[in-house]
Amino acid sequence: LILIFLLLLLATTEILNSAIEVVVDRISMEIHPQSKFAKDLGCASVAMIVLMNIIAWIFAIASIWH
Repeated sequence: LILIFLLLLLATTEILNSAIEVVVDRISMEIHPQSKFAKDLGCASVAMIVLMNIIAWIFAIASIWH
């Protein structure tokens, strides 16, 4: 159940990241440090959830094998 929750959390985070990118691009296509920072934070949040998923799946698979 936790693994399913983490996968849904990953999908939700990716959707929010895409929304952030669309809004930033809609406001202005100019390169701006704050726009880059907002996109980088969205990307970092997705990366953190991916890492959480990897760790959880490793523990789940390891517990099945033992």
